[in-house]
Amino acid sequence: MADEPTEKVSYYAGLDLGQIGQCIGLALLERHAKVTNHGFSTTDAHYGVRHLQRFPPGTPYNEVLVSVRQVFAEPGLKNGELIVDQAAVGRAVYELIRNAEVSWGIRSVSITAGHAAVMDDHGGWLVPKKDLVGVLQVLLQNRRIQVAPTLEHATTLVNELSQFQLKTVSIKPDAAIEWRERPHDDLVLAVAISAWHAENDRPIVIEFIEIDRPPLPRWWRS
Repeated sequence: MADEPTEKVSYYAGLDLGQIGQCIGLALLERHAKVTNHGFSTTDAHYGVRHLQRFPPGTPYNEVLVSVRQVFAEPGLKNGELIVDQAAVGRAVYELIRNAEVSWGIRSVSITAGHAAVMDDHGGWLVPKKDLVGVLQVLLQNRRIQVAPTLEHATTLVNELSQFQLKTVSIKPDAAIEWRERPHDDLVLAVAISAWHAENDRPIVIEFIEIDRPPLPRWWRS
């Protein structure tokens, strides 16, 4: 039987938590990908940004969580992932969000100046900023991501996406990385971390392959 691909729709939300005095950005991506009968996704998934939200500096995290729950409560959204950037706020705030009974799965990322994405001691990801930039560049260049024009911050996001570039600076290993280069990078990074996770989120599939073997001897069959 041919392994004909079918379309699968899934959802990834990015929550970029800024430092004190910075905005918090929330973005929801709808991912359309072809999936084979064996569970393998193709590599040309397309994305639609279907929700954008910006929280002003000083917004209590409890209010952020209320809005997150409202987004996830939308009919038709299920089995999604919330990806939280904890680089600026630390593990404690991430744990607060993870324990808030959000219906989706929750993952953490920390943006770094490293050279490769690695898993941390808690099961989250340490992701180089260049990897986030690379994912956005690929999606934009291949027209694989679209922003709904009716969204409140759609124009701002489109403008920032077109200008978002990696800032080449020399950073000591223990220094804080300045990942926000412009006033509205909270939205860009919310999109970037969700897109990066979606592009790297691959199911673990165990496939059983039939192997031609000689027939068993009669004494074994008996």
